[in-house]
Amino acid sequence: MTEPRHEGDEGDEGNAGETALKEYKLIRLLGGAVIAGGLVAIMADSPIAAAVSITTGIATYVTGLLGAWWNTGG
Repeated sequence: MTEPRHEGDEGDEGNAGETALKEYKLIRLLGGAVIAGGLVAIMADSPIAAAVSITTGIATYVTGLLGAWWNTGG
């Protein structure tokens, strides 16, 4: 959420935080897409590809969550 702007504020300070959060949303989206690819690999009877994809997707998704948490101050 953005803070209310006061007279004399530059206004660019809030955008830097929002940009960082958008980057982490993209990382989470990528993780979700890799997980979905893993689920498709399960349907295609490819257990090794599924395991690698799902593990990588979960790690990517969690990285996005932790990065967003870390950069918003917990």
